[in-house]
Amino acid sequence: MIKYTPLQTVNKCHRELWWTIRLMGSAQVQLDDKSDARIDLGEVEKVLRAMVIELGRIIRYMEAKDTNQRIRRPGVDLALKASVAKATGVAVGSLKLREAGPSHK
Repeated sequence: MIKYTPLQTVNKCHRELWWTIRLMGSAQVQLDDKSDARIDLGEVEKVLRAMVIELGRIIRYMEAKDTNQRIRRPGVDLALKASVAKATGVAVGSLKLREAGPSHK
């Protein structure tokens, strides 16, 4: 089972809410302009958009509080370095798997 950090969980909720809003929008397009269901879906969409805004605020707060959370990796780099060092017989500290420059962003 994959374990998520609280920030990752909130980010996932944020993404899923956006997808829900998009799906509801596609359902609204298929309904008549004055149908009760379309009006109700519009009201629910307003509430979901407000939730997305609040989740965005919470995400910004959590990111500011824990600045290293996006940089940390769950030991994948260390395991890769160890396996490469074991195969080549080189000291782990001297291996460089990634460039020291900026990321892809």
